[in-house]
Amino acid sequence: MKYQTPPLYFASHILLGIIAYFYPILIVFIIGYQFLQLALHKRFFLFSWKIEEGNSVDYTCYKLMQYAMGYVCAFVYAFLKTC
Repeated sequence: MKYQTPPLYFASHILLGIIAYFYPILIVFIIGYQFLQLALHKRFFLFSWKIEEGNSVDYTCYKLMQYAMGYVCAFVYAFLKTC
């Protein structure tokens, strides 16, 4: 399933994943925020201040994967920096 994620939100998810590598407490907030949206069956758009109906496990996993991509990038960078 293909999702349309505006570039600003995609970039913010990647950036938050990178920051979460250095501040692991953010992982708790990221996961909590995503599951809150899933439980309420809503999608919150912070940059445009909109709330829309509809959310799914697939879409939540898709967004969590974006955070994970940022986290992995930071992990690889930190690992290579120590070599």
